[in-house]
Amino acid sequence: MRATLDRSVPQIGAPAAWSAGHTGAGTTVAVLDTGIDETHPDLVGAVAGARNFSGSDTTDDRFGHGTHVAATVTGDGRYKGVAPDAKLLNGKVLDDNGGGTESDIIAGMEWAAAEGADVVNMSLGSPFPSDGTDPMSQAVNRITAETGALFVIAAGNSGPGEQSIGSPAAADAALTVGAVDRDGAIADFSSRGPRIKDGAIKPDITAPGVGIVAAKAANGIIGDPVGDKHVALSGTSMAAPHVAGAAALLAGQHPDWSAEQLKAVLVASAAPNPALSVYDQGAGLVDVARATRQPVSASPASVGLGTARWPHGDDEPIVRKLTYRNSGTEPLTLRVAVDLRDEAGKPATLVTVAPSEVTIPAGGQADVTLTANTRLDAPDGRYSGVVTATGGDTAVRTPVGLDKEVESYDVELTFLDHDGKPTPEYFYRFVDLRKPKAHVDHDPSGKLTARVPKGTYYFDAFIQTPRDGEGLWPLANFNEAGITITGDTALTLDARAGTPLDVTVDRAEARSGYAATFFTMTTDWGDTGSGIVGNDFSGITFAPSRTTAPARPPSPWPPAWPSPAARTSSSAARTSTASAGPPTAASPRPCRSTSATATWSRSAPPPRASPRRASSTRWRAAPSPTRSRSTSPAAPPGTAPSTSRPPPPPGPPTPPNSRSTPASSPAPPPNAGTPRSSAPPSPPPLGPPTNGQAATATTSASPSPCSPTKTPTTSASRRSTPPKPPSTEAKPS
Repeated sequence: MRATLDRSVPQIGAPAAWSAGHTGAGTTVAVLDTGIDETHPDLVGAVAGARNFSGSDTTDDRFGHGTHVAATVTGDGRYKGVAPDAKLLNGKVLDDNGGGTESDIIAGMEWAAAEGADVVNMSLGSPFPSDGTDPMSQAVNRITAETGALFVIAAGNSGPGEQSIGSPAAADAALTVGAVDRDGAIADFSSRGPRIKDGAIKPDITAPGVGIVAAKAANGIIGDPVGDKHVALSGTSMAAPHVAGAAALLAGQHPDWSAEQLKAVLVASAAPNPALSVYDQGAGLVDVARATRQPVSASPASVGLGTARWPHGDDEPIVRKLTYRNSGTEPLTLRVAVDLRDEAGKPATLVTVAPSEVTIPAGGQADVTLTANTRLDAPDGRYSGVVTATGGDTAVRTPVGLDKEVESYDVELTFLDHDGKPTPEYFYRFVDLRKPKAHVDHDPSGKLTARVPKGTYYFDAFIQTPRDGEGLWPLANFNEAGITITGDTALTLDARAGTPLDVTVDRAEARSGYAATFFTMTTDWGDTGSGIVGNDFSGITFAPSRTTAPARPPSPWPPAWPSPAARTSSSAARTSTASAGPPTAASPRPCRSTSATATWSRSAPPPRASPRRASSTRWRAAPSPTRSRSTSPAAPPGTAPSTSRPPPPPGPPTPPNSRSTPASSPAPPPNAGTPRSSAPPSPPPLGPPTNGQAATATTSASPSPCSPTKTPTTSASRRSTPPKPPSTEAKPS
């Protein structure tokens, strides 16, 4: 299924806006991407300025992503863009392979705003969930406040899991765009909200992003060709320029409007899909025809009421102000109401609005007050909905969200390195055994308090200790099959608790060439786990597990291992990352102990590569990822996007259109309803071992109760140099 621009552009109402005289004339849209092929017939004369921030030697598009995005904004040919009379700034912030650094991207953002861009399109980002405090998101907020430029940013392609919005899409000031197909259904790959930690509503809006046909760069290498001059691509990268073009039409109509006003009007006038929550679609599908004729907007564009901590008997009311602005020449009277739903879709009365009717003077504003009362007898959990203000032909929708926290407790976590000192070099996750949800956080002090719902969790973690002058840093691993949280507790993870993994073979002269170990576990919803891939097990230790999980049938054997290229590629530039969520493995099964494999050779081992610690489940979050992957999938010809898209094994960057080469296997179906034994009590702190017994393992020729993943989704490198400031290989979205 393809949605060419002659279908997707009318889908958002652009021809009606053109008929009213709004074509983007007099506006400038900056495209920060892989460059633009300025010689393409659809883009001749459109580019008013260009600058290269990448490692490439040209602003031309040798990848094919930026040209497609630019033509969606303002192409003028067989496939006309949304704002055909807008001018473009070509900011090449991603190189000829589709990757770029965080610092280069921020420099491009500052350049675009300084050059007078009304709208800045960023079809790029990180797959790691962000709470909006990362450097790129903060740069979006800062530059917007300083210059008034509106940043339209792709939500990312880490869906369908919740809380998968990454950087810079997580920025408060960003107009964050999810993707829908030609029928208005949310694309499986489109990243969902709410934003991690604070539960803010993201994305803000949606636009067509499946099978979009637009200009093909002469030197481009991605996409499904459609004739000689055009190509089909899918992703939130393709959705974002539809909204950037819509913003240009609105900016041309109202040249004095701020970024906040442009965002507010586009969100308030969007068309919702009633089957989706605001955490999937924001306000809904952009409707630029309505946006150009509707005079009323709301500020803020969405209202996040935050989280009311459990228990709720002493909760104080949560109060927020919502302001309606009327840019028209006549006063308007609107009826205001709240439609709030729980996670089951049932109406809820936790949030009220007052007054229920307002009159907004011409050129003026009027306020209403939203009040959330979480003391009311209503199920704990997440609530979402909309505040509607209606009157005559005017209909203003404001997404609203609230989290009435389920029974949860504080878990004080302490991470000690191999010298017994608190360290920032760690990662952990509590993976819920009942649903595909992980709880992840990070504090550089090495101490933090995690808020974890009552329940039983698979837990894994690792700790690294920097060693100057040493080739590899020691790496301690922790895996627990069943930690039960029933109250406030504390957990200390001490790297000195680890014991080495010994592998014995029958040839004394053999040397290690490749080594891997994986922990996998089947939950009620699917499979999860983590593992390490490297040349040998030197410096790698495992803390003895203190918990167990019910036995289940073993996996088929042998498993599929990472490719030889993935085994030797270096990940020295990466910091600790990990993942959680639905599995991408080809049906691994549970185990209570380490499964290891090693290959051996009489010849000298290959060049030493950093072992990788990989987590097999699908959502990803990292304390400080140094390299970010693509958020731009592209469906293979004639197919819908795959639902299983694990990123490649840690190694060299890969093209951002990962969806053109679908994942090797879909996620296995959840085995909900499988009987489980009662969970064991919470374990004591994981301190230094009480005995010196080392774990043992056999070579891969012997069956094991565990199956490793087909493709590790994340990695934790054993760095040979101190950590560097974070940089982002923000692949196109």
